Amino acid sequence: IIVWVLKDNLGIDFVFIVCTYWAFFALSQSIYHSIKQLLPSANRVHKIARVICFIAPLAAVADLAENLVSFIMLLQPLDFADFLVYPYSSFAVIKFALFALTYLWGAVALVLLTLILTARASRYLCGLLFRANRISA
Repeated sequence: IIVWVLKDNLGIDFVFIVCTYWAFFALSQSIYHSIKQLLPSANRVHKIARVICFIAPLAAVADLAENLVSFIMLLQPLDFADFLVYPYSSFAVIKFALFALTYLWGAVALVLLTLILTARASRYLCGLLFRANRISA
């Protein structure tokens, strides 16, 4: 029973890893292209967004590496080599740091892009109102 439960949980974890990779890739790419479209002259922001496109999906790679180290540790669960704790923990820290970075970047980009679109929409509507007032006067 323990092997069956462990096998099913590993399958779920690998599905999660693949979904995380593609979700973070799609999120970072959509943010990058939105920024490029709405802020064509903001080269520094373009560079940051482009770097995030490569860094964000690495959270899934770190999760995969963490799982591989845990498989080695599970071969001898009561007597594994102590030094394996360091790469296992390091991959976990990298994974969670990249998760946090990606979520933070997504939130900041959402606010930034919403503000830009709101400013453009209000400028457009004010221009329409100004023209309508000039024509009726």
